[in-house]
Amino acid sequence: MQKVANGRPSEYTDDIFYNILGEVSDGKSLKSICSRDDMPDKATFYRWLDKDQRLCDKYARAKEDSSDALADDIQDISDKVLVGTYEANNARVAIDAKKWIASKLKPKKYGDKMDITSDGKVLPTPILGGLSRNELNDDIKD
Repeated sequence: MQKVANGRPSEYTDDIFYNILGEVSDGKSLKSICSRDDMPDKATFYRWLDKDQRLCDKYARAKEDSSDALADDIQDISDKVLVGTYEANNARVAIDAKKWIASKLKPKKYGDKMDITSDGKVLPTPILGGLSRNELNDDIKD
């Protein structure tokens, strides 16, 4: 006789974990994924992450990837506004929310502030005589 599972899954399996990551990468929220009866609840999922840094890194990557899915959603929504499927004001709300989330998940790509001068490096400041804070601190230590 086959044992019937009761309740949500709580034991880690690669299949469940990678299914969740796939949906997260597609732009779905962890809350919506974990609210389904065939998925573990969020607390269980977070316990899995706490136990294994490798899983945590994979989840972080999936969250970053979801920003690209959100950008695709924005394009789809705007296309549907143009053909009259969506009302423009409703679409604007959805687009603004998706833009905001994407900018937080991948700020270098989707954020409003663009760093085009320093490539992420600390720039020298005129106040410090052209030295960066790090160079100034190194001089003080010597």
